[in-house]
Amino acid sequence: RTSRFLFRMFFIDKNRLMPLSLTGTCEALSFNQFRSEQLSAFRKRLLLSAGKDTFLRIKNNTSDMMCDYIVEAMFILLREKDFENIRISEIADLAGVNRSTYYRHFHSRQDIARFYYQRLLERCFAEAHERRPDNEEYLRIIFRTFKKEKEKLLLLDRNNLSFLLLEIMNSYFFARKDNCSARSEIHFYYHVGGVFNAFLCWLHEDMRTSPDILARIALAALPPDFEPLLM
Repeated sequence: RTSRFLFRMFFIDKNRLMPLSLTGTCEALSFNQFRSEQLSAFRKRLLLSAGKDTFLRIKNNTSDMMCDYIVEAMFILLREKDFENIRISEIADLAGVNRSTYYRHFHSRQDIARFYYQRLLERCFAEAHERRPDNEEYLRIIFRTFKKEKEKLLLLDRNNLSFLLLEIMNSYFFARKDNCSARSEIHFYYHVGGVFNAFLCWLHEDMRTSPDILARIALAALPPDFEPLLM
């Protein structure tokens, strides 16, 4: 598009978006075109926000890129309709992949949400592992990371998908189960359940409480000798 359409106002009705340029020229932009532009913008951000080394890693990891496109396509659609009304063909079309590519990475629509939660937790635990924080900072890292994803997390919760986060949190434990005693196993489930339910309460108040305050509240419920098992 020409530079005169760089800044737009959108007049929305049921079927069309009408972008108005600074020069006063109008053109009709269908919702499908608009959604495609959103995904295209996401792809550019994915590459432009990366440093040189990261860019080369992303560029050569087409599987991760396809997953990212599919996840972003799902969220674009979630802004328009309920999860139950989204078809896999819509997600694939918007992501720019065919159905065989989609099914090579995901078996269901819920798998997309699982993948998103997994990536989110990986970010939390990578930062925690690098910084080796105390318990309060450990909780702050989790809640601050979640806060940055507020819109997407609320979209998933409003579509009754938050339970998938608990699945992913538990999966981190099962990956370490061989090294855990029965006491540690109970310890883990107690901790994960507490963090998860604190997260649910936070979602249900639209995440208004600051991550730092939430971390302090959660910390007060932990025993003095608590050691995080998720890092």
